[in-house]
Amino acid sequence: MIKKFFYIFCMIIFINSCNVAKKEKNIFFNIDAAIENIVIQLLQSKNIIINKNTLFFAHTLNNNGTININAKKITDIIKNTITKYNDKIIFISEKKINQSKQKLGLSNEKNVRNTSIAILLSRSNHAEYYLESNVSGYTKPFLLTLKLILTKTGEIIFLKTAKFNY
Repeated sequence: MIKKFFYIFCMIIFINSCNVAKKEKNIFFNIDAAIENIVIQLLQSKNIIINKNTLFFAHTLNNNGTININAKKITDIIKNTITKYNDKIIFISEKKINQSKQKLGLSNEKNVRNTSIAILLSRSNHAEYYLESNVSGYTKPFLLTLKLILTKTGEIIFLKTAKFNY
């Protein structure tokens, strides 16, 4: 009886000591480090083909959390980080996007966050990729998500989320 009890006790300790859970992802201390981490992974992705003067359309960051950040500034940091690591990428200017909105009759649309409209704008400006960024979360750590869509097909070819404190 004692041997069986000892055997069960050892099995319980063994099972509890095994780490079968997924490891916790890195939590970055600032949003700049999270952006850099995701951008490096994005540019190393095998799904992305970047030639000279590859056009990207990047929306202003969408803030779905309780964090108070400057969305335009974060979007510029994302763009600058991408071009820092790959100078072949060119982002379509906001002026050109506004001209396209007027051409397509979307000038009265305040929020063009709809992905299909963003892809339409990307195609009308001959952009190969559409980059969408999002911050979410109600408590620390917050989540930064970058999604890259191939405008030709509408296929999501890269999606990555990183945790950060702010």
